[in-house]
Amino acid sequence: MKIIDTYEEIKKLESSMRLNTTAFLEEWKRYIANISPLLVEKLIQDSNNYNLKKEVIPVIEQAFSEEDILRQVHEIFLEVTKDLSKKVENNLKYQLDIDIIFYLGLCNGAGWQLI
Repeated sequence: MKIIDTYEEIKKLESSMRLNTTAFLEEWKRYIANISPLLVEKLIQDSNNYNLKKEVIPVIEQAFSEEDILRQVHEIFLEVTKDLSKKVENNLKYQLDIDIIFYLGLCNGAGWQLI
């Protein structure tokens, strides 16, 4: 089990959000590609049913404008994932081959299998 925390990278995306949607999306693609190159297309494809400017961008802007909430969500992520691998192994006697990622998506689902 691997825990991937991109909180600091999420905070860096805020400056590109202030520029415009196109600049933000280009920075966001680079950010997501650093997590997994396969994840970029998966998230974009899955979010094609959304109106980016009306449904996605406002949610992301709100996340950036409410820094305390974003910080609190990150703290909860850290708390929940702390020693999670050990807990799973101790309780289930099994090792999970998964990545748990704290990331900024496009307001679509999570739980991707990337092969």
